[in-house]
Amino acid sequence: MDKIKLAPGLIAIGFHGEKSNIEKTKFPIYLANKLAENEKVLFLNWNNYSRKLEQILTGLGWHKNPNLQINTSVNYFGLESFFDIIDLIESEDYKTIFIDDIFSFTMGDVQKFEDRDLVIKTLKFISDRFLVRIVFQMNIDDKMFLNSNYVYEVEPELGYFNWSRMIINDCEQVFAIKNLTGIIDDETDEFYQDETYRIYELKNDSDITENYIINLKK
Repeated sequence: MDKIKLAPGLIAIGFHGEKSNIEKTKFPIYLANKLAENEKVLFLNWNNYSRKLEQILTGLGWHKNPNLQINTSVNYFGLESFFDIIDLIESEDYKTIFIDDIFSFTMGDVQKFEDRDLVIKTLKFISDRFLVRIVFQMNIDDKMFLNSNYVYEVEPELGYFNWSRMIINDCEQVFAIKNLTGIIDDETDEFYQDETYRIYELKNDSDITENYIINLKK
């Protein structure tokens, strides 16, 4: 977590690979829990219930931080959820909100680009108006894939975040993440242990792409 420095504002995390919703939730809820060591964090999810999500943390060896609030009752994207999120910010003074994930939030039913742009505009408005960091996760289509148990990596690009053009323009940071669990690096022959991820920081204030490896287990 010390390697990951989150900027204020809107942040996108792109997950690569055909994983279950539970698997894709591991990284953002780990990140939210670590962030909650120093601030109040709200984690919104539309795929499961709170107790099950908390079990993800315990499965990684972590206890849920008291500053982390897991909420699975906010409605899907629309006017009602807009006001729900604002009410939560104003009543609880959250500093960071996680959206897990953007496709579940919109029920995967936003096809027109102008409607997708509206989703991003709404999140950015909330972030700017209430001075909260908003981190949302999504699937990305890229070429960082495997051959057998060996990994032949192609560097991810911002262009993979093509669900809405506003993601690249309006997010302060953009990350692509890849689960390396059980993979052997073809150059070093290193076998990656459970819950190991490579993090690609594709957009940041230095405009320099960085990547690093972290393990989520305590």
